[in-house]
Amino acid sequence: MKIEAQRMINLRSVKELLFFPYNNKLVCFMELFPNGKLEQLFYRHEKKEALYRAINGDSKIVAVLPGISATRLILIDDFDAFKKSL
Repeated sequence: MKIEAQRMINLRSVKELLFFPYNNKLVCFMELFPNGKLEQLFYRHEKKEALYRAINGDSKIVAVLPGISATRLILIDDFDAFKKSL
């Protein structure tokens, strides 16, 4: 089942950004499942497993990017860039 995370929450696509700090320690990655379950991705192997599920359309990967004036929720939809960061 594919989910429409962008309809549930106003997400910004990582593809829209000029730069995304994938390896910044302040960025929190999470996996969003069709049933609404949200799991934080702490370790590299968790991120790799989430990546494969996201590629298959079984989940979405989102990241919380803390900012100076606001915290942003970003949809990780550039799978190649995410994979290279692992």
